[in-house]
Amino acid sequence: FEDALVTIDESQRITLVNPGAETTFGYQAEELLGQPLSMLLPDRVIKVHEQHIRRFIASSDTLHSMNGRDPVYGRRKDGTEFPAEAAITKFEVGGERVMTVRLRDITERIRVEEALRVSRDQLAIILQGAADGITAQEPSGRLIYANEAGARLMGYPVDELMATPLDQVMQKFEVLDESGRLFPLDQLPGRLALRGIQSPPVTVRFRVKATGEERWSVIKARPVWGADGQ
Repeated sequence: FEDALVTIDESQRITLVNPGAETTFGYQAEELLGQPLSMLLPDRVIKVHEQHIRRFIASSDTLHSMNGRDPVYGRRKDGTEFPAEAAITKFEVGGERVMTVRLRDITERIRVEEALRVSRDQLAIILQGAADGITAQEPSGRLIYANEAGARLMGYPVDELMATPLDQVMQKFEVLDESGRLFPLDQLPGRLALRGIQSPPVTVRFRVKATGEERWSVIKARPVWGADGQ
């Protein structure tokens, strides 16, 4: 949708609206012209916003963002409210100061963000409960996720593992192939995936240098590409 543009005078009455404002708020332009801006706001925030605009009018600023940590809210003709991003600009026309509010309905964005958050939370619960060790790394090699099983295989609590450089973690182990020969670290599936190479699973033995204890593991990894191709 087109952003809503609402122009007001110093008395905070509407003097001009664009089609985006008509669509966003559900009014025809003639229903808005000459009306107070407050008709587009929830009752609970009208006084606060009127004070903000009066301060803006009296200031030397020509642009003010209304976006804080929380979204602002608009009110449609049918009384429903919606979250929005908003900014106000000030300029002079014919010797009179006018303000234009640009407002964008972010209802869909918040819905998508919330759905993603819920999905991430659900995925985290699933991964933490998995019996297999699961980790994720940035292209730089920095560890950005490990579940309980993955941390346990490395001999660390999750928080400590996440705070320890992976090269330092690997220094605790000798990595051997199934026949007991040293396995080249740069050929581990995880290292290959960081270079964008998909490789078949490998079976290796992690021997703890301090104790000689061995942990057999089947390692699988694949690169995950972002929207930017990285």
